[in-house]
Order: sequence, then C-alpha cells, then structure tokens
Amino acid sequence: MNNISFSYFTNLFYPVHSVEETADPTSALVQEVIQKKEANVEKALSNNWRRYNPISGSDTILISGDLFNMGFLVLEGVKSASPHLASLTAVKVASAVCGVFGGVISLSTGLVSFKEGIQALQNGDNHLATRLLFEGVMDTVVGVAMILLSLSAYVVGLGGVGAFFAANPWVLPIVFLLACLPLTAEIGARCKKIYSKEDAASLLPLKDLKGHLEKEKVDWKEVYALFDGTLLDLNQVSRTSLKDLSDKLEEMQTEIGVQASLGAFKLLNALLDKNKEKSLEALKALDDQVQGWNQTQGRRLLQQAPFFLSSLLSLILLQPLTYRQSIEAAQNFSLALASIAPLHMDMNQPFERDTPIVPAKAE
Repeated sequence: MNNISFSYFTNLFYPVHSVEETADPTSALVQEVIQKKEANVEKALSNNWRRYNPISGSDTILISGDLFNMGFLVLEGVKSASPHLASLTAVKVASAVCGVFGGVISLSTGLVSFKEGIQALQNGDNHLATRLLFEGVMDTVVGVAMILLSLSAYVVGLGGVGAFFAANPWVLPIVFLLACLPLTAEIGARCKKIYSKEDAASLLPLKDLKGHLEKEKVDWKEVYALFDGTLLDLNQVSRTSLKDLSDKLEEMQTEIGVQASLGAFKLLNALLDKNKEKSLEALKALDDQVQGWNQTQGRRLLQQAPFFLSSLLSLILLQPLTYRQSIEAAQNFSLALASIAPLHMDMNQPFERDTPIVPAKAE
C-alpha cells in the first residue's frame, strides 16, 4: 500500500488525457453523416429501374437524347450542304424519325431536370435547383420545336412551322444557346475559382496538413489551427449537431461534388479521431478526388464551345450571304458536336454530368 503513489489515485479519479490520445466525440456524428450519405449515394446508383428503364430511366433518356439529337442535327447539316441529298426520301425520313424521337426525348430530359432540380431544392442547393428547373423548361421548348419541325413536311397544318424555321435557321441554335447559358455560367464560375485558387478545395490547407501529418509526432493543436475559418473548421465542428454536419456536407457537395465532399468528411473524421495513418490515407484520396473534379469542370467548359460557335454562325446568317447553305450546314454540325460531346460523361459520371443524379441529403 505504501508503494502506491498519490498520483495513482489522482489519475484513477481524474485521468489526464493528452490531445494526441483523446479523439473528439464529434467524430461519431461525422461518421454517422458519412454513412447516411453513402447509403443515399448507393441507393441512387443501384436503382437500375429509375436509371435504365426504356421509358423513363434518367440515364436512358440522357444517352438516347445525345444520340438522337446528334443524328437529327447531322442530317439537317447534310440537307443544308447538299440539295441533292436533301431531296432523297431516305434522308427526309431519317431526319424526321431522329427529330421526332429526339424531340420526345428532349421532353423527357426536361422531366429529368425537373425531378433532379426538386431534389436539389430539398437538399438546400438553390443554385443547382434553379439551373436544373430552367433547363427543364428549355428542354421542353427544344423538344416541342424539334417535333414540329420534323413533322412539318408530313402533317397538314404544320407547313408554316417548317417554312418559319427554313426562313430563320438561327432560331433553333439560339434556343439551344439560351438553354445552355446558365450551365455555362455555372461551369465558368467554377473554373474561374479553381484557376484563381479560390474554390473550397484550394482554401483547405491540404499541403500544410500533409507536412504536419508526416512528422514523427503530430501536434494536433497545430493541425486544428490550420483549418480555422475553412469549411472544415475543426473547432467549429466540435460544437455542432448532426443536422449542422449534414448541412455542411451539402455545402461541400455544392462546391466540389459528391465524391470529393464525402472524401473531405472522411478526412475530417480521421482528424477528429487523431489517427495519423487514417488521416494520411484520407488526405491522399481527397487530393485525387479534387483533381478529378477540377479536370471534369474543364472538360465540361470545353463542351460548351460548339454552342457558342453555332450561335456565332447564327448571327452571320442574319446577313444576306452567297455561301448561306454552307454556313447553315456548319451551324448544324456544330450543334451535333455539342449534342454528342456530353455522351461519355452521361454514361460514366452520373454525379458530375450536366444533368446530374442528386442523392438525397443525409438525414
């Protein structure tokens, strides 16, 4: 008994924990938000009927729309470039079929935009919701125009529609341009922030964090201080609730997408756990996800170029020209390129494409 020091009893009733040894209790809340969000992401991805059914599947609609719109616009370009080919029955029928199917699919694309826009609104992402709802309206307008134009040569009473578009070939490209303007503005703003290092990911001290974590002994107070004032302010997170964390995750998703925002929260979870190895792994994964997101934004911005080229050609067509048919053909081919450019992303990047799947909020 005499060999037992007073400090033994002191530590027994009043244990002393160093910063390095004590994980933040908020870590459990962060982990819960991650699990709920990942479950919603997996639910959205695995719903094959919602994505791929032949009538209303979102992926089916978007991919088919890319293909039929491209077919319609290529054939319109061929008809403009060659009056002889334009007179062939096969070309006329193929153009009409692509136009009608493309128009119907554009109407369906509008419904997909409305649906995902409503989900974004429920998540609190008002910017994405506004853009998707506007695109839903414009896709509807484009769909109706394509159907009427395609049927104008075959349905009594629609001849005036065909005559109008023939006399004003700039109208349809301008409608396409108006449809993509909010999207272009959104992507342009993202790319500007990424280029100027003002985006959410660039404002996170990831390089400095890596240096601290690679030290033999990590000073977690210094690590926490790195994040002061950022979206991952660890001191603020320690005084928050499950709802606040869920809101923060949605804010991150708005800035850097679904996968990178989850990666950021996994890094947050590892830092709150004060787990050096886990933090380094999460940091590496987040860096890769952010780079992928940034590259995707650059590709999306480049995909908008054909729309603006077509609109420039539309302005040229307002003047009397000798080579009018060639310019009309170039205009249609430019729009065809704009229609097919998103195909790879529509097929393989459901959360990053122009009309994304919006997973429900973690609640």
